[in-house]
Amino acid sequence: MAQYIDNYNIFKKIDLAYRTADDALDRWIKKITIPYSDAYDIAYKNYTKTLKEAEEIEKQRAELAFLALSLCSGSLLASALALSMRSTITSYALKVICNNMNRTFEIVHYADVVKQNCTTQLSYFS
Repeated sequence: MAQYIDNYNIFKKIDLAYRTADDALDRWIKKITIPYSDAYDIAYKNYTKTLKEAEEIEKQRAELAFLALSLCSGSLLASALALSMRSTITSYALKVICNNMNRTFEIVHYADVVKQNCTTQLSYFS
């Protein structure tokens, strides 16, 4: 019987040790693990959110820079095109005007020659 009581006391001590360890584990989980894991989860979510916002800001900055460069180069190209077209159109218009003026002068000269010939021929008959 004494051995049975000794075994019972040993089992009781082991059971107490298990319960104490189980209680310690529960307290560890409740007081340390859960708060730290919650804090880590919140910090990680904030970190990824900040990274995404930073990427979005960088993307917007790149788009604005590209837009500014496009507008600047576009206006420069439009200006160069306008200058070249202006000189081309001016030279074409000048050629057209000069050709028309030459034609006009030739017509006036021909009319004058015809008039002079007509008057000289009429003078022969009079």
